[in-house]
Amino acid sequence: MSIGFIGAGRWGISLAFILNRKGLGIKMWEYDSERVKKLNKSRKIPELPETVVIPDALLITDNLSEVIADTEVLVFVVPAQSLRSAVAAVYEAKPNNETILVSAV
Repeated sequence: MSIGFIGAGRWGISLAFILNRKGLGIKMWEYDSERVKKLNKSRKIPELPETVVIPDALLITDNLSEVIADTEVLVFVVPAQSLRSAVAAVYEAKPNNETILVSAV
């Protein structure tokens, strides 16, 4: 099963860690391209202890189309004030009609 996350903050990455350990394919979208570069380069989350390392199997990108392509479940993990714009961006990117949308806000 492929799961996409809209948001790559502490909450989203924490949930993604758990699902990644279960062997599920995880792709994460982050709107801030500089944050994406830093996360992919260091594989560490600045807000969390140094011992927390992002698994290599966890894809983090600023390309929304890449995240929603072939994704069966899409989880929104953005701040409440950003949810409306995140949903609008996903709607514009045209996810599969059978994609399950989940809010973890």
